[in-house]
Amino acid sequence: MIIKKIVFKRQNKSSFKNLSNYILDEDNNHAKVLADYVLDTKNDMDKVEAYHFTNCSFDNNEDNIKEIITTQQLNTTTKQDKTMHLVVSFKEDERPDIKTLYAIEDEIAEALGMKDHQRLSVVHSNTNNLHIHIAINKINPNTLKVINPYNDVKILQELAIKLEKKYNLQIDNHISSNNVKENKYNKHTMTCNFENWVKEKIANTIDIMLRDEKTTFDDLKVFLAKYDLEFREKRKGFVISSKTEKLFCKASSIHRNLSKQSLEKRYCQLDLSALKENLQEISVSEKYNKFNGMPPNPLYQNYLNYEKQKLELREKELRMLKLKRNEFKNSISSMKFNNLTINHIKNQRAIFKNKTKEIYQRYKKISYRQFLINEAYSGNKEAIKALQNKEVKIIQNSDNAFRGNVKNCVFDKPDYITKEGYFVYQRDAQKIIDKNDHIKVVCSKKDDIVLLEALKLAMKKYDNITITGNSEFKNRVINLVVKHDLNVKFEDKLLNQMVRKLRSKNIKIEKNIDQNLMNF
Repeated sequence: MIIKKIVFKRQNKSSFKNLSNYILDEDNNHAKVLADYVLDTKNDMDKVEAYHFTNCSFDNNEDNIKEIITTQQLNTTTKQDKTMHLVVSFKEDERPDIKTLYAIEDEIAEALGMKDHQRLSVVHSNTNNLHIHIAINKINPNTLKVINPYNDVKILQELAIKLEKKYNLQIDNHISSNNVKENKYNKHTMTCNFENWVKEKIANTIDIMLRDEKTTFDDLKVFLAKYDLEFREKRKGFVISSKTEKLFCKASSIHRNLSKQSLEKRYCQLDLSALKENLQEISVSEKYNKFNGMPPNPLYQNYLNYEKQKLELREKELRMLKLKRNEFKNSISSMKFNNLTINHIKNQRAIFKNKTKEIYQRYKKISYRQFLINEAYSGNKEAIKALQNKEVKIIQNSDNAFRGNVKNCVFDKPDYITKEGYFVYQRDAQKIIDKNDHIKVVCSKKDDIVLLEALKLAMKKYDNITITGNSEFKNRVINLVVKHDLNVKFEDKLLNQMVRKLRSKNIKIEKNIDQNLMNF
């Protein structure tokens, strides 16, 4: 289980109304709460499994949202964000019951010291992982003061570990993203981040230079100039910036002793303008290159061309619309003004406004990842490979999965593709998830139809198949192989011999398959 705090980049962006509309899926026919508080997987709802207001006075959504917004408006002094947005996500094959979900929500609110605060929680099941969105009003309803829990991220990580044990949930990785080493290259575009490039080129040398007491501030500036870099003051600190491009990163992120405070403590007064003319004469040995020696990804170039074409078409249509609008404006002076004319002018203006919005919406810029997903839906094998260019960890004896050496790029028109590039085949509450490295099966213990479909998919995709899972899962797979006379090659030679023997005797495995292999 992962508990994540969603931080908005712009202050006051998280309007409770807009956030509630999003997590309640207001644009999708107002999916209703399940009356019996049990997850109903056979209903027609698209995104929302259940929702729940806490510490609110009314029985309907609109009044409860208005009550929360009114409470927030009573605090007129704070300029902070008045809404906390949390997402609680579970493992792919985990579906805790609704009582457990709401118990987890209560414990989260209590741990943050916001148990009495108004909040809305919504269970979403539209992705691989069941997850809860929790929107908490940070304004205390009694004191009307804004509450900002100290060290809330650490509290949530420690709480997640406790809740996993308490509710017998699968163990997840709770290491902060700040402690995880960043990949040097973007996995899709194969472009190098500016900060990572600067770290790679200068971090080690800077560390050696700073250890030497004779190193001056001018020495540091001269060294940076060799890579087309320089110190610049931004707000109250220093950044390392490219001289020729609009790129910069925090100086302290390259080395902690490059912060303005550390440098002033060491060198007292700092003059960024000194040696400016001399620095310009220094020959640059290497400049930032986002590809950094790697060949540009052809798909990424296709994406750039696609977006450029969209921009050109958008500008063309906007120009045409502007001509029509100007033509209409010029014709207004010749009209006889009466109620019908005024209404006609208002209607035309509304039409032009709506057409402008429609043009912008039609040619809206999409991310490179979304471009790859769209290409994958059309069967582009290169896009499929680019999406699945990721190492996936397989937990032995816990995942019900098939894996092996990939021989074919299989694409059987999935129900949806996740942002990680997983192809998901949905079968009611059951799923087949193709992660390229392995195919994960989320199915009931009694229904073998989905398991058989996953096995056939694995046969198309892999040379030699390895079964990952417990004994019960392996038993079911072997019985299906024998029952349907499937031509499967397993990585385990003993397993292949067992299948041949069982076929000749037509025996069904009921005991522990691992024990059978030992006795074979």
